[in-house]
Amino acid sequence: RYPTGRITQESSLSAGGRDGPAFDFTWKNEGGFSLQNRIAYIPTPAGVVEFNLLTSAADKEEFTYALNSLMLTFRFSDKGKIELPELLDKL
Repeated sequence: RYPTGRITQESSLSAGGRDGPAFDFTWKNEGGFSLQNRIAYIPTPAGVVEFNLLTSAADKEEFTYALNSLMLTFRFSDKGKIELPELLDKL
C-alpha cells in the first residue's frame, strides 16, 4: 500500500486481551508531504483486525494516544456474545 514507506519501529500492541505485531513507518504522499503511520494487526476468533493510524509528524503524539485509547476499549467474545461487567448504579 505504501511503496515509499520505511519502517521505523516494530513492536507489539494489545486490543481485546490479544497481542499482535505493530509497525511504525514514514512515507511521502503524491504531493511530497511526509506522513507517519502506525499499523497493528490483532488476531481475533473472527480473523485479524487491522488498526491503522495516519498522521503528520507534528500530530503523531496526540493521535498515537487516541489510537491507544481506542484499542483499550476494543472487545470481542469467543462465544458470540460480549459479556459486559456489571456497573454499580450507586457510588
